[in-house]
Amino acid sequence: MAQKHAAYYVPKWKRYAAGDSSFPSWHWPALFLTGWWALYRKSWAGAAVLFLVPLVVAFVAGTAAALLQLQDGGSGMVTLTSTVLGFVLPPMLANGFYYRKACKLISQARTQSSDPTAQQAYVTAKGGTSGGIAVVATVFIVITGIGILAAIALPAYQDYVVRAKMAEVFAAIAPVQQHIADTYQRTHDLPEVNRKTLNGVPGAQYVDDLTMDDQGVLTVSLNVRGGTASHVLLTPRREGDTIMWTCQSPDTPPKYLPMNCRK
Repeated sequence: MAQKHAAYYVPKWKRYAAGDSSFPSWHWPALFLTGWWALYRKSWAGAAVLFLVPLVVAFVAGTAAALLQLQDGGSGMVTLTSTVLGFVLPPMLANGFYYRKACKLISQARTQSSDPTAQQAYVTAKGGTSGGIAVVATVFIVITGIGILAAIALPAYQDYVVRAKMAEVFAAIAPVQQHIADTYQRTHDLPEVNRKTLNGVPGAQYVDDLTMDDQGVLTVSLNVRGGTASHVLLTPRREGDTIMWTCQSPDTPPKYLPMNCRK
């Protein structure tokens, strides 16, 4: 059944046959391929178990966390533990499943015929590997890898785009802030400021509205997050002859804001 990897399997199976426990053991392909390895080896029952192990572990862990009403830290520890077990258990069980499959096939072959050649033919036909499953497993791994990379890269790219738009907005508003500060220093009055002030300025396309109240507080309504409302409040304060600005946002995640707006 495992002629290509006899050097790996035969010593283990001899120990199992001599009475050594086949659980736990360790099999690297089952760590990375889980149930697909069992399908490749035509171990259908083993594949079902190996596919189900992570799901069962996750279900039991989730149920336990809910029943115990664990807080965020405890729930996170349960999740981490269940994830590790879900990955570790299949490779620990894999060799044992394959050994039992081999024993079962050999017993069936002996029942079918007393001829060694016929027995070997039976074991070869029923055991061995499945080339079709290998192809499916390869495609599955490639698709999974692409999906994982996309799941990591796409949100990071989207965050980068939003931050870039936000930087353009602040660059567009900076001259307006300076104009307000200069006018107030000269006249002690606030100039009129609105959305039209930004016409033609790069970054203005991401500003839906710009208003200023009697205290000089600028409220900037943004459209940098795909239709999600965002607002930034820029509040002036006088320090000697200089106007300084504080920045805050009631509805924009800090990761999108400049560092001076995150405090």
